[in-house]
Amino acid sequence: MSRQALGGVGSPLDSPADENLTLDEMRTAVQQAHMHHLKAAAHAESLQAIMDAMRAGIDSIEHGSDLNQEAVDY
Repeated sequence: MSRQALGGVGSPLDSPADENLTLDEMRTAVQQAHMHHLKAAAHAESLQAIMDAMRAGIDSIEHGSDLNQEAVDY
């Protein structure tokens, strides 16, 4: 299951800074994936999106451009 924590760049209507899912929505998506023995990945580039995805229990961060030591230590 893949969800976007932030928008993409492949469309003129998308902005990488646009939040697509709230923290609660991501938590619910991750819980649903895990209930079905699936992994959950999130497209997250900004530190805020990375941290939200990690707080939601995400299994994999795609891109993680602004990853820092705080996120690594989480």
